[in-house]
Amino acid sequence: MKQFCSVVALLAIALAGCRAKSEPEAAPVVTVDVAPVLLSKIQRTIRAEGLLYPRQQAAIVPKVTGPVKRTAVQRGAGSARDSCCSSSRTPTWRARP
Repeated sequence: MKQFCSVVALLAIALAGCRAKSEPEAAPVVTVDVAPVLLSKIQRTIRAEGLLYPRQQAAIVPKVTGPVKRTAVQRGAGSARDSCCSSSRTPTWRARP
């Protein structure tokens, strides 16, 4: 009985695989509108409010105390690394070579 069920199952699988294959469905036809490319200025201006945040921040802390003699950069302006941003009037402190 067990062999009979196995043979019937194999025949069912074989017959299912031998079916005539149906034709693939045709792809739907899509219409496309084509227009020439024009070079023109943008006429729309969008105004909005928002906040800008820096990618990195650094705390600037002086190594000496004293009045500021000269400031070389303005608040919010960029500066190069190791550049002098301000100078002090402290006579005892001098730059080391």
